[in-house]
Amino acid sequence: MQYEKSNFTSNIYNFSRKYEKYHKKVTKENQIEYNDTKISYTDEYLWLLSCKEIYNSTIYGNEGRQYKYYKNNSVECIQKTTSNYSYWWLRTLNIPYSNGFCAAHNTNRNIVQANATEKYEVAPRFSI
Repeated sequence: MQYEKSNFTSNIYNFSRKYEKYHKKVTKENQIEYNDTKISYTDEYLWLLSCKEIYNSTIYGNEGRQYKYYKNNSVECIQKTTSNYSYWWLRTLNIPYSNGFCAAHNTNRNIVQANATEKYEVAPRFSI
């Protein structure tokens, strides 16, 4: 199912509000600029994963630690949709683009560097 921008935002908001009493606040590390050691910390209830949290690689950034799930499993973690997109956005900054981020392939362990204008899936995470 593909969503229009406003529809998607509304659905995420409604989902989040419906289950907010179960959500646990998590402190996430965010790299401010590519190739910079400065890290900011934000408290999140709903977030995108970073490259390091999936692949345990610092080549694209140094945000967080690898989740045990991704260490022991494949990257595939988006339910198949009718969409033609096989990549999903990460919060890690993209190297060559000033307005881009990294994205992960849905069925293999590839990371791509993409301009923010690309149309990819969004797979937010939460903790309960």
